[in-house]
Amino acid sequence: CDGRPMDANLSGLGLEYRAVQISSTHAGERTARIEFSAGLPGAKNSPVIRQWQFGKDADGWGDAHDLTMEVRDHALQLTATGSDPYLSAPVQARGGKMVLRFWGKTDSTDIGQFFWWTDQLPQPDGQRQKTFQLNAGREQEYTIEFPVEGALRGVRLDPLQSRGAFRIDWVSLEYAPGE
Repeated sequence: CDGRPMDANLSGLGLEYRAVQISSTHAGERTARIEFSAGLPGAKNSPVIRQWQFGKDADGWGDAHDLTMEVRDHALQLTATGSDPYLSAPVQARGGKMVLRFWGKTDSTDIGQFFWWTDQLPQPDGQRQKTFQLNAGREQEYTIEFPVEGALRGVRLDPLQSRGAFRIDWVSLEYAPGE
Protein backbone atom coordinates (compact mmCIF):
# COMPACT_ATOMS: atom_id res chain seq x y z
CA CYS A 1 0.00 0.00 0.00
CA ASP A 2 1.66 3.24 -1.12
CA GLY A 3 -1.06 5.76 -0.44
CA ARG A 4 -2.24 7.81 2.48
CA PRO A 5 -1.95 6.47 6.06
CA MET A 6 -4.27 3.60 6.88
CA ASP A 7 -5.18 5.27 10.17
CA ALA A 8 -5.62 9.05 10.20
CA ASN A 9 -4.97 9.16 13.96
CA LEU A 10 -1.37 7.95 13.99
CA SER A 11 0.87 8.91 16.90
CA GLY A 12 2.79 11.53 14.95
CA LEU A 13 6.10 9.64 14.98
CA GLY A 14 8.15 10.04 11.84
CA LEU A 15 7.26 6.52 10.71
CA GLU A 16 6.68 5.28 7.21
CA TYR A 17 5.24 1.89 6.34
CA ARG A 18 4.47 -0.31 3.41
CA ALA A 19 2.00 -3.19 3.48
CA VAL A 20 3.26 -6.15 1.45
CA GLN A 21 1.40 -9.32 0.49
CA ILE A 22 3.48 -12.34 -0.41
CA SER A 23 2.00 -15.45 -2.03
CA SER A 24 3.07 -18.52 -3.96
CA THR A 25 1.61 -20.20 -7.02
CA HIS A 26 2.38 -23.62 -5.46
CA ALA A 27 0.77 -25.22 -2.41
CA GLY A 28 2.85 -26.40 0.52
CA GLU A 29 5.54 -25.07 2.80
CA ARG A 30 7.91 -22.54 1.25
CA THR A 31 10.84 -20.46 2.45
CA ALA A 32 11.88 -17.05 1.27
CA ARG A 33 14.43 -14.40 2.05
CA ILE A 34 13.13 -10.84 2.22
CA GLU A 35 15.49 -7.89 2.12
CA PHE A 36 14.76 -4.19 2.25
CA SER A 37 16.49 -0.85 2.52
CA ALA A 38 15.26 1.72 5.00
CA GLY A 39 16.53 4.30 2.54
CA LEU A 40 17.27 7.09 4.98
CA PRO A 41 18.60 10.31 3.43
CA GLY A 42 22.26 10.77 4.35
CA ALA A 43 22.74 7.21 5.59
CA LYS A 44 25.79 5.39 4.26
CA ASN A 45 25.01 3.71 0.92
CA SER A 46 21.42 5.02 0.96
CA PRO A 47 20.02 5.78 -2.49
CA VAL A 48 17.69 8.40 -0.98
CA ILE A 49 18.72 11.99 -1.70
CA ARG A 50 15.74 13.86 -0.23
CA GLN A 51 12.23 13.10 0.97
CA TRP A 52 9.54 15.72 1.36
CA GLN A 53 6.62 15.25 3.75
CA PHE A 54 3.84 17.78 4.16
CA GLY A 55 2.75 17.37 7.78
CA LYS A 56 3.43 20.96 8.85
CA ASP A 57 4.46 23.02 5.82
CA ALA A 58 5.58 22.83 2.18
CA ASP A 59 8.94 21.35 3.34
CA GLY A 60 11.09 23.48 1.03
CA TRP A 61 8.81 23.59 -2.02
CA GLY A 62 8.04 27.13 -3.11
CA ASP A 63 8.55 29.71 -5.86
CA ALA A 64 5.02 28.92 -7.00
CA HIS A 65 3.96 30.46 -10.30
CA ASP A 66 0.30 30.54 -11.44
CA LEU A 67 -0.36 28.22 -8.50
CA THR A 68 -1.67 28.40 -4.94
CA MET A 69 -0.18 25.99 -2.39
CA GLU A 70 -1.81 24.99 0.87
CA VAL A 71 -0.75 22.29 3.31
CA ARG A 72 -3.87 20.46 4.51
CA ASP A 73 -4.47 16.90 5.72
CA HIS A 74 -0.71 16.09 5.53
CA ALA A 75 -0.65 16.87 1.82
CA LEU A 76 0.33 19.70 -0.47
CA GLN A 77 -2.89 20.98 -2.05
CA LEU A 78 -2.18 22.75 -5.35
CA THR A 79 -4.61 24.82 -7.38
CA ALA A 80 -3.57 26.19 -10.76
CA THR A 81 -4.59 29.82 -11.23
CA GLY A 82 -3.05 30.43 -14.66
CA SER A 83 -1.65 28.81 -17.78
CA ASP A 84 1.89 27.96 -16.52
CA PRO A 85 1.62 26.54 -12.99
CA TYR A 86 4.81 25.27 -11.33
CA LEU A 87 6.66 24.98 -8.02
CA SER A 88 10.28 24.21 -7.22
CA ALA A 89 12.62 23.04 -4.48
CA PRO A 90 16.36 23.39 -3.94
CA VAL A 91 18.38 20.16 -3.85
CA GLN A 92 22.07 19.39 -3.30
CA ALA A 93 23.30 16.10 -4.79
CA ARG A 94 26.06 14.69 -6.97
CA GLY A 95 25.08 13.83 -10.52
CA GLY A 96 23.96 10.44 -11.82
CA LYS A 97 20.78 8.66 -12.83
CA MET A 98 17.95 9.70 -10.51
CA VAL A 99 14.30 8.96 -9.86
CA LEU A 100 11.70 11.43 -8.59
CA ARG A 101 8.63 9.72 -7.16
CA PHE A 102 5.50 11.28 -5.72
CA TRP A 103 2.04 10.14 -4.66
CA GLY A 104 -0.88 12.26 -5.73
CA LYS A 105 -4.32 12.78 -7.16
CA THR A 106 -5.45 15.30 -9.77
CA ASP A 107 -8.61 16.31 -11.57
CA SER A 108 -6.69 16.77 -14.84
CA THR A 109 -5.87 14.50 -17.80
CA ASP A 110 -3.12 16.78 -19.11
CA ILE A 111 0.60 16.14 -19.27
CA GLY A 112 2.78 17.13 -16.29
CA GLN A 113 6.37 18.30 -16.67
CA PHE A 114 9.49 17.96 -14.54
CA PHE A 115 12.67 20.07 -14.85
CA TRP A 116 16.02 20.10 -13.04
CA TRP A 117 19.10 22.31 -12.94
CA THR A 118 22.75 22.05 -11.97
CA ASP A 119 25.71 24.26 -11.00
CA GLN A 120 26.78 24.41 -14.64
CA LEU A 121 23.27 25.07 -16.03
CA PRO A 122 21.46 26.97 -13.24
CA GLN A 123 18.10 27.49 -15.00
CA PRO A 124 15.40 24.99 -16.04
CA ASP A 125 15.21 24.47 -19.79
CA GLY A 126 13.70 22.11 -22.35
CA GLN A 127 16.85 19.97 -22.57
CA ARG A 128 16.53 18.94 -18.92
CA GLN A 129 12.86 18.08 -18.89
CA LYS A 130 10.67 14.97 -18.63
CA THR A 131 6.91 14.67 -19.08
CA PHE A 132 4.40 12.41 -17.36
CA GLN A 133 0.76 11.55 -18.03
CA LEU A 134 -1.83 12.73 -15.51
CA ASN A 135 -4.77 10.45 -14.66
CA ALA A 136 -7.81 12.34 -13.41
CA GLY A 137 -9.54 11.07 -10.27
CA ARG A 138 -6.97 8.35 -9.56
CA GLU A 139 -4.57 8.21 -6.61
CA GLN A 140 -1.25 6.94 -7.88
CA GLU A 141 2.50 7.04 -7.67
CA TYR A 142 4.18 9.06 -10.40
CA THR A 143 7.75 8.00 -11.26
CA ILE A 144 10.14 10.12 -13.31
CA GLU A 145 13.63 8.84 -14.19
CA PHE A 146 16.19 11.40 -15.30
CA PRO A 147 19.98 11.72 -15.82
CA VAL A 148 21.91 14.55 -14.13
CA GLU A 149 25.27 15.67 -15.49
CA GLY A 150 27.08 17.69 -12.82
CA ALA A 151 25.85 18.58 -9.35
CA LEU A 152 22.06 18.77 -9.01
CA ARG A 153 20.90 22.05 -7.43
CA GLY A 154 17.13 22.13 -7.88
CA VAL A 155 13.97 20.56 -9.25
CA ARG A 156 10.79 22.05 -10.67
CA LEU A 157 7.42 20.34 -10.98
CA ASP A 158 4.80 21.60 -13.43
CA PRO A 159 1.92 19.45 -12.17
CA LEU A 160 -0.75 20.93 -14.46
CA GLN A 161 -0.87 22.64 -17.85
CA SER A 162 -3.93 24.76 -17.11
CA ARG A 163 -6.43 25.39 -14.37
CA GLY A 164 -7.10 22.43 -12.09
CA ALA A 165 -6.17 20.86 -8.78
CA PHE A 166 -3.50 18.43 -7.66
CA ARG A 167 -2.90 16.89 -4.21
CA ILE A 168 0.62 15.62 -3.47
CA ASP A 169 1.05 13.43 -0.37
CA TRP A 170 4.85 12.97 -0.50
CA VAL A 171 7.83 13.36 -2.80
CA SER A 172 11.04 11.29 -2.84
CA LEU A 173 14.22 11.87 -4.82
CA GLU A 174 16.59 8.89 -5.10
CA TYR A 175 19.51 7.61 -7.10
CA ALA A 176 18.38 5.03 -9.64
CA PRO A 177 19.31 1.40 -8.87
CA GLY A 178 22.98 0.80 -9.64
CA GLU A 179 24.09 4.42 -9.09
